[in-house]
Amino acid sequence: MKLLMNMLFPLLYSHILLHLFAVVEDGVLHGNRFVPWRQIQSFVFVPIYTLHMYYGYSQEVNDRYELILKKRLFTLSCIVASEEMKERLTQALSEQGIAKEEVVQTN
Repeated sequence: MKLLMNMLFPLLYSHILLHLFAVVEDGVLHGNRFVPWRQIQSFVFVPIYTLHMYYGYSQEVNDRYELILKKRLFTLSCIVASEEMKERLTQALSEQGIAKEEVVQTN
């Protein structure tokens, strides 16, 4: 029984792995997917305000940013909870030659 629990325990918490977002030397880790720099075409920071789908989940999320990395076939996104992290991510992505898009405001 103990062996079975030791094998199942990591599976019970594997959902935490899906929330991983990390910038590494060769690209970006997003959950269980690695995306090299050359596959990322552009990025945009979308403000999280009252009409945004993430607004209201947490005080840490309200009035922050959603980072969207665009590839050819799909996009990756994560929540950026501080201005300092937004600036650091902007610098890291710009150093890799990835184009920054501007947010288009809709009414």
